[in-house]
Amino acid sequence: KRREFVYDRQLGEDWIMPLPVVEPKPFTFAGRAAMAKDPEFHAQAELVVSKTRAKTRGGSVKNKKAGKTQKFDPVEKDAITLSFPQATAVRSVRPMEYEMRFMPTSGETVVRHVIANGFNQSAEHERAEQRQSCTIALDQLPSVPFKIEVRGVSSLGRKSAPVVGEFKG
Repeated sequence: KRREFVYDRQLGEDWIMPLPVVEPKPFTFAGRAAMAKDPEFHAQAELVVSKTRAKTRGGSVKNKKAGKTQKFDPVEKDAITLSFPQATAVRSVRPMEYEMRFMPTSGETVVRHVIANGFNQSAEHERAEQRQSCTIALDQLPSVPFKIEVRGVSSLGRKSAPVVGEFKG
């Protein structure tokens, strides 16, 4: 049985292990990935991009030579927020993360990843169904304008077709 531990809900179809196990073993990562389906966004899925201001988390860094900890206060910056529905059109396939590609008209593509809401919950859990959103500081992205592609990525590395948007500043 494939269950999650917090709410004891089913995570997916039960695994069936053929016994006795004979060659070729069906449990290799590559073998499972080759047989798996890709996550999919629903046909009406839309990427919403908005400009905002956001604060960094702040934090600290320990200087081993000096034996001191240097603290950083949160800093407010220009940022964008991406919002999109979960890539759950195929019931038995869910994303573990989302890959976001920021592609400027000139310059290098920047790739960021974010863990999917409810990736470790059952498909019926409200976290697994709520819209995904993330905020990224503009100084971490290429210069505007840029095209954005978001793909759902399964735990086996299978990727969905992208939802696409753009940011012009």
